[in-house]
Amino acid sequence: MNWQDLENKIVACRLCPRLVSWREEVARTRRRAYKDQEYWGKPVPGFGDRAARILVVGLAPGAHGSNRTGRMFTGDASGEFLYDALYRTGFASQPGSTARGDGLVLKDISSAPSAAVLHRIINRSARKSKTASLSY
Repeated sequence: MNWQDLENKIVACRLCPRLVSWREEVARTRRRAYKDQEYWGKPVPGFGDRAARILVVGLAPGAHGSNRTGRMFTGDASGEFLYDALYRTGFASQPGSTARGDGLVLKDISSAPSAAVLHRIINRSARKSKTASLSY
């Protein structure tokens, strides 16, 4: 399986019904500050240099960050801090990121979630999520 096939499989995943329901509900109802934005509302794949020597692992997509933008550490406070630090150290092409397609390129570093879904209800669905995730 190549990288694109893996990304497509992750983004299409619906193996955990409660997590699917939650992330899609968040995407439908939206936070007031983002009412005019379309939410990603799907599992979030990794992002960055596929030949990277460094991997930054996040817990899971934030409800109104990655679940909104579709890219790890994008559109929330963690991303503001991380991408600024990566820019200052030469790993990112720009100091911030607010959306997919904003021109950000990572160099020799990649980011990925430890879980490709929102973490708010993972604890309640841990057994089901763990079992479903084993296929990846």
